[in-house]
Amino acid sequence: MRHQLLSYIIKRTNMGVLSLRSLSFICCLLLVTNFISEGRANNNSQNYHYFCDHNNDRGNYTTNSTYDTNLNTLLSTLTSNTEIDYGFYNFTNGENSDKVYAIGLCRGDVKADECRNCLKQSRANLTQLCPNRKEAIGWYEDEKCMLRYSNRSIFGHNEIGPAYFAWSSINATQVEQFKSVVNNLLQSLKTKAGLGDSRSKYATNNVTGPDNKIIYGLVQCTPDLSGPDCDNCLEQSINEAQNYKAAIGVRIVRPSCNLRYETSSLFYGPPAYASSPSPSPSPSPFPLSPTSTVTSNTSSEVSANNNSQNFHYFCEEDNDRGNYTANSTYHANLDTLLSTLISNTEIDYGFYNFTKGENTDKVYAIGLCRGDIKPDECRICLNGSRANLTQLCPNRKEAIGWFEDEKCMLRYSNRSIFDLMEIGPAYYAHNGENATDLNQFNEDVNSLLGNLKSKAASGDSRVKYAVGSISAPNDQVIYGLVQCTPDLLGSECDDCLAQSIARIPIDCCKDSKGGRVVRPSCNMRFETSFRFYGPTAYVPSTPPSNTSPKGKSNTTTIIIAIVVPVVAVVVLIFIFICLRVRKPGEKLKTQEEEEEYDDDEIDISESLQFSFNTIRDITDDFSYSNKHGQGGFGAVYRGQLADGQEIAVKRLSRNSGQGDMEFKNEVLLVAKLQHRNLVRLLDETKRTVLDWEKRYKIIAGTARGILYLHQDSRLRIIHRDLKASNILLDEEMNPKIADFGLARLGYMAPEYAMHGQFSEKSDVFSFGVLVLEVVSGQKNSGIRHGENIEDLLSFAWRNWKEGRAIDIVDPTLNNHSQNEIMRCIHIGLLCVQDN
Repeated sequence: MRHQLLSYIIKRTNMGVLSLRSLSFICCLLLVTNFISEGRANNNSQNYHYFCDHNNDRGNYTTNSTYDTNLNTLLSTLTSNTEIDYGFYNFTNGENSDKVYAIGLCRGDVKADECRNCLKQSRANLTQLCPNRKEAIGWYEDEKCMLRYSNRSIFGHNEIGPAYFAWSSINATQVEQFKSVVNNLLQSLKTKAGLGDSRSKYATNNVTGPDNKIIYGLVQCTPDLSGPDCDNCLEQSINEAQNYKAAIGVRIVRPSCNLRYETSSLFYGPPAYASSPSPSPSPSPFPLSPTSTVTSNTSSEVSANNNSQNFHYFCEEDNDRGNYTANSTYHANLDTLLSTLISNTEIDYGFYNFTKGENTDKVYAIGLCRGDIKPDECRICLNGSRANLTQLCPNRKEAIGWFEDEKCMLRYSNRSIFDLMEIGPAYYAHNGENATDLNQFNEDVNSLLGNLKSKAASGDSRVKYAVGSISAPNDQVIYGLVQCTPDLLGSECDDCLAQSIARIPIDCCKDSKGGRVVRPSCNMRFETSFRFYGPTAYVPSTPPSNTSPKGKSNTTTIIIAIVVPVVAVVVLIFIFICLRVRKPGEKLKTQEEEEEYDDDEIDISESLQFSFNTIRDITDDFSYSNKHGQGGFGAVYRGQLADGQEIAVKRLSRNSGQGDMEFKNEVLLVAKLQHRNLVRLLDETKRTVLDWEKRYKIIAGTARGILYLHQDSRLRIIHRDLKASNILLDEEMNPKIADFGLARLGYMAPEYAMHGQFSEKSDVFSFGVLVLEVVSGQKNSGIRHGENIEDLLSFAWRNWKEGRAIDIVDPTLNNHSQNEIMRCIHIGLLCVQDN
């Protein structure tokens, strides 16, 4: 090896990193014995380094088993592929426990033919040196190529181990200056590689170092990594390179990235592949059903690409969202947001809607996986979609793409795309074969899709998805699938799917045995005698337990009813006039205009109104036995409608002198705002014993609701009355913010309580109090210690400052995640601090 490189291999285990003295001993041992057992370099170590399942947890396969066959077929396909000319291969073969994943990567200066030869030799070595091992990795001929396979998904993951290192035994003369020049070179190469596309993340360059010696550098990542992941992998390697003092040559080689630098020795050639705007093949072979063909009803700019069976995309059809500049704040926000979205492991139901940034640099993104796609496969699909979409729609602020037979959809924009029903852009596909007995067939298709539409629309905020089948003429079976983005209302989902079904005889798939209509907010598909979906991947843990006679779920309806007898109205008007006469200096015009505006707005919500007689009947004339609670401006009563739906009725108190306007505001806001963390007219109030998982869900959901009020709603709203009694819980313990009114003293920010000033900070302060109440299980009004009573905030601050934060926590939560609980306490205290 050039410059007398001493080679050693570190097998990453839980034992930690060995000292440099120990590593030097290992290097000497390697030179003497020329052989190390499994996981070390073989006796041809200068040409081949390998690891056989370094964690020893992937297991072995049996010779001539299905896994063995799948592995051999996959490696043969990979090493013989002549279509890929950019040196990166990521293929799969098989299903379930016999599924094999493989990656082949060639150094950026290795030409296509030479790359395949290198991978073939690596395949021969690796399968011989790691017999019957399900996971293995090897690097051949000075990292000219890397071959890796496993029975787990290895695509799109930043993996830094196992790794091996090599360095020159010759040191530089001017050490500090040399290290500085090397670090600057590697940092610039890291940035360049991180900006590469889904085909190549590779960079080389050289600089002049001390004593006029040239330092050559090379870095490379597997192209399936995101830009930030590539940066992170290389940054860790660059930091570790600093440990080798002033060696004039160093290399660090990992599964996801590698770096190398040498002095006065050019160890790489010209790049073998130059980026071009042509689209890349998808990372794994998931073809459309063999009988299906694809058509598009859109212009060339937004039509499917030439790999349309795997990816359909639209780059901002109306061209009115604009472009972003490379390396701009928007670009950074988009990369960070997509990286966060595809790496999120907490969401297991296949729907992601995240934002990043502020003002004009704010990015909105939605990721949706088909309802039969498991979480790991979902993230892999979204990662592949991200690589394609950002490459095919470069610098476009808005884009959307569907990957691998609509297995997943990825969408982003600089405008809010949440909670909106959007039916365009769309694409259609149809089967090339027509059905027989057309009238009966079309009737069966409409019946099947209509039933699935209703089922999907009744889903919750996590999943709106339904599949099913129906018998067709000539003993055939029609399979159907419909799905909406779960942030839609049920009525919006129903409407979106109804419009899609209506397109079948027009421009989709009339008389065809199979077809699909795919839109941003919903999609539907049917096929004959071809079951194109698997078992549902996510099933809600707490489905509704009872149904009404008509089959509708028993939810609680909250009806806002203003009940003021005619005489009381006259008296109130008289008092109002008297008060105005006593204060002639006050202006009336603004309030009169607001009341006139509000009356018009109330008329818009006609469909939400019930007659007083109906309200009185269902509450047993507002009987005390049906009284649910007492609010600041009136009581809340239980009731039951004729169809069995339970309801809650809020009645404005006759003794309230100023609650009518607030009450009217609440009607308008509840009618206008639509968000899963805001109370709607069909949400249920329900109390139950709360474990930490449910309490954390309430905290997170309330935070999302506040963010919606402050930033994302049509109206910018400051709630001013955020407290525990105004967080309603539905059957699945999802929190709903309710009661838009005036704050009470216990929840008021100091600036509002003292000076009447309010802003978003008022709600943030209230949220902090709410978090502390949820964590502690105590009310803010006071905590008793013997004869002393202390308010919750003082109690929390005292224990936090004294290092006894655990005393703040509800004793029933001692067996739960302490780190998560402590973070919530910290957040709560930050929200209520003085400045």
